[in-house]
Amino acid sequence: MLDGLRHDAESYADQQYYSHVVYQWTESDGRVRLARFRAVPADGRCETGRLTPDEHKLVWNYLSVAASEAVFLPRYAL
Repeated sequence: MLDGLRHDAESYADQQYYSHVVYQWTESDGRVRLARFRAVPADGRCETGRLTPDEHKLVWNYLSVAASEAVFLPRYAL
């Protein structure tokens, strides 16, 4: 769940991108398919800025404290 977070990446050029949006692709023979794209560095270098296991723990600890202290406001009817 936290794999998409980055901290102090050296460059955007060494990051891998995955599309969340699905696109309709129509082939030359009329068949329709759904497709997503991804962009990966051609030279195969590793992504920089990934969180360490200790940083993962810090984020989860922060989220659990924030959730326990959350104030939920009542929903108002329109």
